[in-house]
Amino acid sequence: MTATQTAADANEAIRTLNHATIASDGHTVGDVYEILAELHQLAYRLGQTSNQLGGILAARLGAGGLRIDEDAEAGDAFEAIASATVALTNAGPATEQLANLLSGAQQALPSVADNG
Repeated sequence: MTATQTAADANEAIRTLNHATIASDGHTVGDVYEILAELHQLAYRLGQTSNQLGGILAARLGAGGLRIDEDAEAGDAFEAIASATVALTNAGPATEQLANLLSGAQQALPSVADNG
């Protein structure tokens, strides 16, 4: 499986989760606790993915394997990669913050139980 297909599958999995959690009935506090644990790990891992994607772009630029399409207004390949790398670098702390927030939500739940 390629990295592109893996990303597409992850995207679809989140879409499926969104549909599965539309209704509040049928889910327990325990379910929410476990879902939050999984989402925490997902968010934490996205930071690593972002950093690695930036590394791929930098390596491709360093190898001279990039060009800008003639009709693009993006400037040169260096500027485009620099811009993408800055965005990916900034995504790292954002995913860490998301992971921490999800963990905080999860950690607030251990003493909560459903009635019945």
